[in-house]
Amino acid sequence: MVLEQYLGPIRPHVIHAAVALGNKMQAYGIEPPAHANLTDALVITVLVLTITVLGIALSTLLSRRDPRNAVLIVGISGDSDAPAVGKTALFKSLRYGTLPKHGTVPSMTVNDATFVPHGLSISAPPMRWIDFPGHPRLRHKMHAYLQMAKCIVFVVDGQRFTAQARKDTELLFTILTDPFIAEKGTPLLIFCNKSDVANPTKTVTVQTRLEAELERARASSVTTLRSAGVAVDGSGNQGALADEEERAQLGYENEPFSFDHAPGPVTFASGSAVNNDVEAIINFARSSFL
Repeated sequence: MVLEQYLGPIRPHVIHAAVALGNKMQAYGIEPPAHANLTDALVITVLVLTITVLGIALSTLLSRRDPRNAVLIVGISGDSDAPAVGKTALFKSLRYGTLPKHGTVPSMTVNDATFVPHGLSISAPPMRWIDFPGHPRLRHKMHAYLQMAKCIVFVVDGQRFTAQARKDTELLFTILTDPFIAEKGTPLLIFCNKSDVANPTKTVTVQTRLEAELERARASSVTTLRSAGVAVDGSGNQGALADEEERAQLGYENEPFSFDHAPGPVTFASGSAVNNDVEAIINFARSSFL
């Protein structure tokens, strides 16, 4: 009686479900106990309905869960003329607080690990970190990793930025015009590595130069994308964008590009993988997951 009192307006539907349940039991030759009554049937039905609704709700919640669960570290690759910008060194510094004795070398392999950054309390929640190779031959796979990124750390070489600015721009343009990044407004940190060297490039200089280069890139986007290694000819590379039309527009027409026009918030910081000066990256990542 108490249960029936609280069923309210759904009572007729519950009774109908209970009758249907009883019919099913009889159809399978299952006889209810002799002492079974309407209240027993209602209890069973309510439990079944509750479990079903909770199952559907949980399934819906899981299907809508944000697939972006990583801090993605990107940047151009080193070559014979210049060393790497230090992505993997930063990844190692964040994870271990120090670098391997023999340093790091440019790699064609993705580093993917979940850990609490070195120096934080062990009780801090771990984060997934992905160090994506900067070699142009792997650029066509980057789109898939951008879809995993809760935030992006774009690394530039604070020692050789002036000489490498064009290459940095090509990669940065590819990221900022990615339709997924444009839709989600993924936060971006442009990190000037190697602040430990003499006379490193200041972040304000990096910002001004990149804005000017990105403005030029907008006028010749197809050429820029091809030189950056992005498929624009429908080659069908996994994770690549098929053609130029699929890319998002960067900035506003008839206005010089500014990072204020980027699809998501862009911040600048400097530090050093060698000196484990990576606090800016950690703070940026943690704020992006709040």
